[in-house]
Amino acid sequence: RIRSSLRPTRPQYFFGALRRIFQLGPAKGWAATFHFDLTGPEAVRGTVRIDDGELEVQPGVLAGSPDLLVRADGQLWLDIVSGRRNPVWAVLRRRLRITGDRRLLDRFAACFPR
Repeated sequence: RIRSSLRPTRPQYFFGALRRIFQLGPAKGWAATFHFDLTGPEAVRGTVRIDDGELEVQPGVLAGSPDLLVRADGQLWLDIVSGRRNPVWAVLRRRLRITGDRRLLDRFAACFPR
């Protein structure tokens, strides 16, 4: 597993960073569509599809039917994906809302090293 220093620093950079740090190995053998609806001063949304090791990123659009929908403030989401904030804390305080199969979030995270 590779560690990454290519963490996005602003919500609008989140989707571009995914392409740079995607790891093929953990993405093999499963498929899911993820919608991200990031709110706040730099609101951004997009669709990420992982399909047996292939990554498709569509910034700016929520395309198709998601297996998992993530809604959060953009900066909070960046803090969660970088390890600075605990996602359980954010869910309990209703600052992170997840709709769908939550186990997919772990699979998603395995494809993108911190």
